[in-house]
Amino acid sequence: MNNKGYAKVSYGYDEWGNVTEILFLGVDGKPCTDSSGVARCVMRYDERGNKIEEATSDTEGNPCLNAQGAAKMTAVCDSWGNVTEMTYWGTDGRLGLNKEGFAKLNFKYDERGFREETAYFDVNNKLCMRTGGYAKVLEKYDPRGNCTEVAYRDENDRPCLLKDGYAKLSFQYDDRGNVVKQVYFGTDDKPCINTGGFTAISQKYNEKGMITEVAFWDIAEKPCLVNGYFMEKTEFDD
Repeated sequence: MNNKGYAKVSYGYDEWGNVTEILFLGVDGKPCTDSSGVARCVMRYDERGNKIEEATSDTEGNPCLNAQGAAKMTAVCDSWGNVTEMTYWGTDGRLGLNKEGFAKLNFKYDERGFREETAYFDVNNKLCMRTGGYAKVLEKYDPRGNCTEVAYRDENDRPCLLKDGYAKLSFQYDDRGNVVKQVYFGTDDKPCINTGGFTAISQKYNEKGMITEVAFWDIAEKPCLVNGYFMEKTEFDD
C-alpha cells in the first residue's frame, strides 16, 4: 500500500486507446479508495477523442467527490478540440461548486487557438469569484504567440486586484521568446506598486537562455529595493 491509499491501479481502454476506467485496488486485490476517497473513475469521449466526461465513485459504486470537489465533470469542445466549457456536478447530480468556488467555467479562443478569456460561474450561471479573488481572466498574445497581457476581472466584469496587489500584468519578450520585462497595473490600468513593493521586473539572459540578471523598478521606473537589494546577478560556468 502506498501513501495514497492503494496498492495497485487497474486501467480500462476503449478501441481507440483512450482510458475509460481507473480502478484503485488494495493489497487484497479488492477495490479501495485513494487519498481523496475515490475508488473508481470513469471517462467518456466524443467522436474526435476529446474527453467530455469524468465521473468518480466510492467502493460501493456511489458517486463521490474527487480531489477537485466534484463527483462528475463534463466538457464541451470546439471543432479544434479546445475545451470551451467545463461543468462540475455534485453527488446529487446537480451543479455544484468545486473546491475553487465555481460550478462552471467557459473558455474563449482567438483565431489562432490561443485562450483569450476564462470566465467562472456559479450554480445559477452567474459570474462568481473563485479562490484567488477573480471571476474572469483576459489574455493577449503577440504575433509569435507569446502572452503579452493577463488581466483579472471581478463578478461584475470590472478590473479587480489580486491578493498580490495588481489587476493586470504585462510581458515583454526578446527575439528568443524570453521574458525581459513584466509590469504590474492597478484597476485604473496604470502601473502600480504590488504587495512585493515593486512595479516592474527586468531580466537579462545569456546565450543559453539562462537568467543572468534580475532587477526591480518602482512606479517612476527607478531602481527600488526588494528584500534589501535592487539587482541580482548570476554567473554560470561553461
